[in-house]
Amino acid sequence: MLNQKGISLINVMIAASILSAASLGYLRMSENVNQVKNSTQSSIDEEELDAVLRMLLGKRGACSISIAQKNSLGGSGVGLGGSTMSAVVLKKKDYDEADEGYEIGLYLSDQDGNKRTKLIAAQADGNGDPVRFGNLVFESVKLRLNGSADVCGQNYCVNSSHDDVATVEVIYKKKTTALRTTTKTLKYEIELNMSTTSGGNTTLNSCSRETDRYQPLVSDCEMVESPTTSSSDNQRHDVECPAHKVGIGIAAYASDTIDGPLQLTCCKVKGAQTIGSEVDISSGKGTYADNQHHAVVCPSNTFLIGYGAYAGSRIDGNLEGKCIGLEGISEADCTTISTDVNIHYNNRWQLASCPDNMLLKGVDFWAESRFDAISQLTCCNFREN
Repeated sequence: MLNQKGISLINVMIAASILSAASLGYLRMSENVNQVKNSTQSSIDEEELDAVLRMLLGKRGACSISIAQKNSLGGSGVGLGGSTMSAVVLKKKDYDEADEGYEIGLYLSDQDGNKRTKLIAAQADGNGDPVRFGNLVFESVKLRLNGSADVCGQNYCVNSSHDDVATVEVIYKKKTTALRTTTKTLKYEIELNMSTTSGGNTTLNSCSRETDRYQPLVSDCEMVESPTTSSSDNQRHDVECPAHKVGIGIAAYASDTIDGPLQLTCCKVKGAQTIGSEVDISSGKGTYADNQHHAVVCPSNTFLIGYGAYAGSRIDGNLEGKCIGLEGISEADCTTISTDVNIHYNNRWQLASCPDNMLLKGVDFWAESRFDAISQLTCCNFREN
């Protein structure tokens, strides 16, 4: 019976039911919205993670300090806490199967590639806690030595410097709803430079994205020759690259000894222009410095754009070089490369060139009574500043 002074119990129950239904609908709608937000954010995090890891592994300094624990020049890297890190030494046979892998962390580095600055991906941080990237939680980050170059039995052959491809495998959990996650895997092919001693003990030296190895960093190369010839005596034989190009290799003609002309292979460097003033360098050794090396090496962060020497009846001393810096480019991982040229390479061109995508920094001639052979080149990888 209707109560004239208020509402009935039935009214209250109906109102409560309506309110409950509305509240439940709101909660379900909120849950759906949150699920969509979680799923969308996780997808965004995945795209960002892939971009960051490609960038990190593509920069030789960051890749090397993460995986090899070495800096961009091959020395010991510095960890997040400021301590010097030890080189990574392992055996291929322990980390080359699908169910194996060497646990690593992937870090951003400082501009020079000398120390770690931020942990991006790892199974756990220094305190043993899970590492997160937004809504993503890492389960493992492993290096797998699944390449097959320079292998003797189960391990790498003894070699002071060798390269092979490897795989970086990143496994993480992706949050799709408040209660559900899925497991995803990312894989990146990289190239490792290593050295291996007896017993198959391999030290990691440096790394970079394997796919980047084939991208040409130098282009528009040309051979430039000195205007002098083998009969141009009692004068200098000098050769220099055109503007905005740097050297990657040299050549010299030898009869019984090197007597000219001299050549220099010059290339443009991707995205770089020559900057600063030219720097002249000299071996400091004259025409009577026999049975020894005559060498010139450019100062830090400069590269060779010219060289030359004095010739009496043959080229025999006063070796000089010309160097210049490159805008946005600095040197990394320089190495001295011995040639297979010897003093018996006569009546022919003597040739020596840096490996792919390396720039020439210095040249070395061996002289007996005169220049007899191109002995060594100093070549450098380079990185963007």
